[in-house]
Amino acid sequence: MHSDDESMNSWYSSLQCVLEKSDKATWEHSVRVSELCKVIAEGLGLNSKQINFATLAGLFHDIGKTFMTNTVNYPGKLAEREKNLVFYHPLLGERFISIFCGTFPSQVAEGITFHHERLNGRGYPYSLCGEEIPLIPRMVAVADVFDAMNSSRPYRGALSKKDIVAELDRPGYDVKVVSALLKHYGREYNYKIKGS
Repeated sequence: MHSDDESMNSWYSSLQCVLEKSDKATWEHSVRVSELCKVIAEGLGLNSKQINFATLAGLFHDIGKTFMTNTVNYPGKLAEREKNLVFYHPLLGERFISIFCGTFPSQVAEGITFHHERLNGRGYPYSLCGEEIPLIPRMVAVADVFDAMNSSRPYRGALSKKDIVAELDRPGYDVKVVSALLKHYGREYNYKIKGS
């Protein structure tokens, strides 16, 4: 019988292969998000197990996009129809993980399912708000948005540091999570926690 570590290594390798081969751009984004999740988790003082879960959640948060590569890799801004399809990628990821991996850590699965939820209830797919959203999905949300804004897209260049901070200062994001990420970059982002 396999140990938990052997099982985790097995599905990790398989998922990595699936994502890397189906969509290189999403894989590269996911690797960066994973690294950012690790930075956040360490900045929040989480234990090594939680840091590992956060890192894995970041790495596989977009696994559901492997089923919609033509839509995701569209060279311009998405039309309403394509936006509606992309809306389902967290649910596709959740379903894929539950079928493919079986004993997947729940904290990692939550990071995949809920990474587009926002504290103000304006996220998707379930419109959760506040404490309904676990910590790891909050971390993946911030890391995901941060990397997306820091990266060039076919329809726009990377955003300025000022614009990135302005977006992360909006009500949908966890202030402590944002602070843990931006503190890592020091004065580069000139970020002050609300109320400080």
